[in-house]
Amino acid sequence: MSQTSVARSSDGSRKALIFGCGGCSVLLVFVAILGAGIASFVFKLLGDSEAAQVALREAQASPALVAEIGEPMKMGWLVSGNVNVTHDQGSADMSVPVEGPNGSASVHVVGTRKGGQWTFTTVKATVEGTGTVVDLLAD
Repeated sequence: MSQTSVARSSDGSRKALIFGCGGCSVLLVFVAILGAGIASFVFKLLGDSEAAQVALREAQASPALVAEIGEPMKMGWLVSGNVNVTHDQGSADMSVPVEGPNGSASVHVVGTRKGGQWTFTTVKATVEGTGTVVDLLAD
């Protein structure tokens, strides 16, 4: 015969252990919040990069893109790709979302930095929904 013991309070009611299933849930919520915080920090760093800011300025200055998605135009939050800068050298290959009142687009940016100066080989916006591609370097 096996016996099961249950913790009871002085009034006879059962008590749940603090670190039982509730403790696991708290830990999972903490890990999810921590992960979201780290992701948000990384997206913010990418969005604040000089290459992303150039992409936004080029998008805002493009009459063709303004005609597609409208203005004012702002940067979206899910900037992706990579930026590597060491002193005055570096490279960037990233996708920068831009949003206007009439739609949104993704700006693909590829460039290198030498002597503190960026040179971009690709700055193209693809309008979501229509697939229209606007070459922001030629605009």
